[in-house]
Parts: sequence; C-alpha cells; structure tokens
Amino acid sequence: DNSYKCINSIDNAHNDSIKMLCLLSNNRVASCSSDSFIKIWSTEEPYNFLYSLNGHHDTVYSILQLTNIDILISLSKDKSIRKWNTKSYQCESILKLQYDTITLRKKDMIQYKKIKELNNTFVMLIGKYSLSLMNVLTLTINLIIYNDTIDCYNSFILKNGNILCG
Repeated sequence: DNSYKCINSIDNAHNDSIKMLCLLSNNRVASCSSDSFIKIWSTEEPYNFLYSLNGHHDTVYSILQLTNIDILISLSKDKSIRKWNTKSYQCESILKLQYDTITLRKKDMIQYKKIKELNNTFVMLIGKYSLSLMNVLTLTINLIIYNDTIDCYNSFILKNGNILCG
C-alpha cells in the first residue's frame, strides 16, 4: 500500500507558515516558522507543545540539531544565527551576519537559507550564491565560497574534502 495516513495534526502550532521540522533527541521535534519562533514538541502521544525558543525577530528559515550534542543551530532572515542548548532551551550565543562587507559583491548575496552539518564542529551555511563554513563552537565563519553565476541550493562534502555545490 503506497498511501500515507496522518496519525495526528496540531492546529495553530505557529502563527505563520512552518519552514522546517527537525527531529531532536529524547522524543522531541523542533519546528521553525515565518512567525520568528522555534517550537519544541513531544513526538509521543499526546504530542504536546513543550517550549518556545524566542529571540529571532523575523522568519526562521532553517534549524539543525547537531549529532550527539545538545545544540540546535537556527538561521533567520533577521541576519542572525543562534546556538541553542536543547536541554535548557536557552540561547547560548548569537552571530550577527553582515551582508554588506567588502567581501560581498551583491547586497543580498548571503541570504543563508539552509544549514548542513559536516561534523560536531562545523556546519555549511548555504545561500543563493554562496557557501560558508561556520564553526558552531565559536559561531565564527571560517570560509566563504562565492559564485555569482549559479544558484547554490545544496552542497555535499566529497571523500577527498572537496565541496560539490549545485
């Protein structure tokens, strides 16, 4: 049987469109939305709302739970990346992004909309025309790769260490 069955739905979970869901440890799931909130939910019946992570001031595009670490990284249209502790639900640090530095040739070049985990220390931030390598322990961007001729929607790290972007 190729049909899918909805086992549960939650009405009014957010005040705007949900951008992403992320499975967390300990039977929880996180959702992020255009309403600027990240919400934590139980994945066990009765699927209760547990906590709201507040701090972003605009759409939260992407969230990522780091493997084997109680850290959630969030990426927002408010030009910030936040590191949250998923046990205490507290924001541990904030990186304010500067889109207008001399490195950038387009006003909106690094509109990061996706995060991809490389390991417990580094994540790849994926923008329309760029990829950046960010250290999640220090919330510092170590490398920016820029190409203004293609749209970069996803990336993969190859075994030889090269980055494949498409």
